[in-house]
Amino acid sequence: MGETEAIRTIKGKIYLTILISVTVTFFTAFGITALVSYFTGYFNWLLVLIIASIYAAIQIVLQLLLGPSAIESHFGNKLNFISGGSGGANKKVWNMVEKMSKEGNVKFAKIGILETSELNAFVYWGLGYGNAIVFTKGIIEKLDDEELSGVCGHEIGHVKHGDMKAMIFLSTLPIFLHTFYSYSQSQGKYKKDTVIWLLIFIIFLGALIASQYLSLYLSRLREYHADSNATDMKESPVPIAAALAKITYGNIGKGEAMLATRKEVNMLCIVDPHSVARQTNNIAETVNSISEIADHISDPDIDQGELEEEMKKEKKRGGEMERTHPLTVNRITFVVDYAKEIGVI
Repeated sequence: MGETEAIRTIKGKIYLTILISVTVTFFTAFGITALVSYFTGYFNWLLVLIIASIYAAIQIVLQLLLGPSAIESHFGNKLNFISGGSGGANKKVWNMVEKMSKEGNVKFAKIGILETSELNAFVYWGLGYGNAIVFTKGIIEKLDDEELSGVCGHEIGHVKHGDMKAMIFLSTLPIFLHTFYSYSQSQGKYKKDTVIWLLIFIIFLGALIASQYLSLYLSRLREYHADSNATDMKESPVPIAAALAKITYGNIGKGEAMLATRKEVNMLCIVDPHSVARQTNNIAETVNSISEIADHISDPDIDQGELEEEMKKEKKRGGEMERTHPLTVNRITFVVDYAKEIGVI
């Protein structure tokens, strides 16, 4: 089956966002170069570009070589890797990942279990290391087998789509902005003109803010794309939709457990562990708006009072612009619409 309109749209937005991010970075660098050159008569842009490129290359190499060990060091002895000889629930997880990774044509060098009651999962990757997938103990205990396989399909999607590599590349763009701006500050002549100095600062700051919001937008697009892979692999939106609802609203009240996945790794997770308790709608409103799968998503353990309180807080905070992940209700709506498009519901 060829790509659907929904997937073409998402991929188009991903490519366009990356292009805009690169364009903003280099047009800002050009603008700073032009302004400083005009008022000082000289700006060695080639030297600055080479220096920035070296800094960016160093960051990429460090992330590729040290990223996996940094993540594993961050979690310490709470992160344990399993093998085919594992027993109990770990054996179930191993078999599921082995089966689905073959179906998805990806390989995982490691399969990990994170000892926390939080409901989450994530993948990471490094040069010479390969891909690793991690499930929290909480998600294994809370989700049924179908829902857990939906989560696995989502994480496999991130690997198939090269999301980790794209984010590593984009993380280097601010280096170019900082390098050009810092070099401009060493050219003292124009600083006597407060207006010009302020203009350069505004250009730099505006580009930095724009880059941050573009990065967050790209992160949200990546989540939709990975959700579509889960729907494709399961030939149904129910496993991933039910999993997302349970993960999001099941994490409410797990403040201490959330410390296990701090901000340094929240972009890796299937849901942002620092915003799951601040979603726009409670679980009942979410599933009732999607009658096709409403009967498949239920969780009597979730405290409705807490949900109502968090719902009020979320409405005051606004939408998705500052989030790494879309609101859960939007993700569920997307997979249902996508499932209709590919004809599985």
